[in-house]
Amino acid sequence: MPSQLKYAADPYETLIQRESYTLYARDTFSFFQNWAANAVLRNTSGIWDASIASLVVPMKSEKIKFDEFWEAQGNLYPLLILLMYIIPIHRLVMRIVTERESNSRDVMKVMGMREVSYWISWFIYFMTITSLIAMGATFIAKTNVIPNSNWFLIYVYFWLYSLSIFGYVVFMSSLFSSSIVASLVSNLLYFFTHMCDYAVKNDYLPEYHKILASFLPSIAMKRAFVNILKYERAGRGLQYYNLGELYYNYRVEDAFYMFFTTFVLFFGLGLYLTNVMRLSKQDSDSELKLPWYYPCTWKYWTGRRAGFGSKEEKVHPFIFLDNTNNKTTKGGE
Repeated sequence: MPSQLKYAADPYETLIQRESYTLYARDTFSFFQNWAANAVLRNTSGIWDASIASLVVPMKSEKIKFDEFWEAQGNLYPLLILLMYIIPIHRLVMRIVTERESNSRDVMKVMGMREVSYWISWFIYFMTITSLIAMGATFIAKTNVIPNSNWFLIYVYFWLYSLSIFGYVVFMSSLFSSSIVASLVSNLLYFFTHMCDYAVKNDYLPEYHKILASFLPSIAMKRAFVNILKYERAGRGLQYYNLGELYYNYRVEDAFYMFFTTFVLFFGLGLYLTNVMRLSKQDSDSELKLPWYYPCTWKYWTGRRAGFGSKEEKVHPFIFLDNTNNKTTKGGE
């Protein structure tokens, strides 16, 4: 018999459920139902050969147009979105790691550049490019793919996905000292995480399983877009009223929250590892690397030691200038 986990009346299902009809009419359910009815009839009437004829007739329905386009887009369009960000990821990872290889970032730090200024500049650079990509993708999707959806929500979908990708790039760039290796591994891992979606593809998997899998941005992107396509096939599209609607154990709103969460998580981990990990001999010799416990120290957040406030001490939170003998010392040494 058909799965009882499906909605009895699916508001977004417009196709005839031929499979369910076949399971009801030709398989064991209708047979056992008729057998039970005959047993009750014979017991009640006392006639041993009494029987009820079983006949299944499909309900009449309006004419529908089956468009295979929607079935294909569930797998194809998320893949196109995935490929859309390959070049931005490659360029940003290459540039960040190249700066580490050439020591230009350390030179800028010694000259007084704040860490927050450094990452804000990369954030503006990357998000400017990806915001334009999101605008183009929104225009194409709204024109040719999902015309019934709210254009602003579609743009937010693409923009938040770009935001999570920036966090991913910062995290991956913190793990490598070679720009070529970093770019290659980052793109390959980004592409193959898309395959992990098959583990949570089942419509009846619990919601929290899908949310946990959504810590990988590509999975959150695909799960949300599959729901958007189902809304679109019903002629409604993504709107504010169904943004938070639980449909087959996933909400498009869940993906929006997970995009921002993964941005914060990956960016925070990437920032921490960049400041702590010593990936090369240059990093080992560098005095700009911080101890593993640096987020818990006063001087990292204030740029000075407790009780001191000279301008020289604010160059780097763990590098201080000793004015008595003109020597550079680490921390409080």
